[in-house]
Amino acid sequence: MPSLSDRRVTTIFAFVLAGDYVTDYFDPFDWGIAVVALIGIAATLVAYWTLQRYLLRRVTQRRVRRSQCPFCGYPVGANSHCEGCGQPVVAPCAVCESPRRVGTAHCRVCGAAG
Repeated sequence: MPSLSDRRVTTIFAFVLAGDYVTDYFDPFDWGIAVVALIGIAATLVAYWTLQRYLLRRVTQRRVRRSQCPFCGYPVGANSHCEGCGQPVVAPCAVCESPRRVGTAHCRVCGAAG
């Protein structure tokens, strides 16, 4: 089975080829420069939003691995609340109700994805 990054590259490549195919039938510059600019702005905003979601997920996981608060990055150690921002860093698992670090990918007791 192809990895996630292979599937992402394949998806992006498919969109590039689809865009090239569409321009064989429609010339976007016939629409006017304002429409082309609006399409570019929309594509940029979608790319920025997607990147922000990806980075937010990665930063949270990295902070948990380093025993930091997933919200502010303050070192928490074995505490149940962050001393920096006061947020709870241990919460019950949604499946088995055992204590679980906020931001972890899986529960260490039951293995449920989070």
